[in-house]
Amino acid sequence: MPCDTGSEPSKLVHEFGAKVNFELVKEGWNNKKGKWSPATSAITARARDARVWLRDLAFSALADTDEDVNIVIVTHGGYLHFFTEDWVGYTTFTGTGWSNTEFRAFEFASRDDADASIIETKESRERRKGHEHPLTKDEQRNLRDAATQEAVKNGFLHADEPSL
Repeated sequence: MPCDTGSEPSKLVHEFGAKVNFELVKEGWNNKKGKWSPATSAITARARDARVWLRDLAFSALADTDEDVNIVIVTHGGYLHFFTEDWVGYTTFTGTGWSNTEFRAFEFASRDDADASIIETKESRERRKGHEHPLTKDEQRNLRDAATQEAVKNGFLHADEPSL
């Protein structure tokens, strides 16, 4: 979708200047090809890479402090399902179960998990869902598969290319 296409780094620097660090924003990040494709496998890989990067950042920061490390992520609700691996409510709004300005709190499942999976904190989940039990990983995978198939059908995502 056009609203899901970012701007060239030079335009971002011009618009936001020194207010934002664009050091990690590379040319081509917004071209919708390869790593940046809207295919479900590419989005899944980007979400995993982001979790790993943030986990490494958090544990690096923990080495310098005795206090909790908090990281705030601001992004599109549709992407957050890939990032959190939580697909409950995906169809609540158009392509997402997240409402505007909604916040949730998560913790990394473990320090050495290859996928850097995150788990919503008990307090955050209870604030949203009461004492409803969270879905298992298998149930989340089934929900993800159904949600991404529907999103492809509606044009929000692209189908993965068949393997050769």
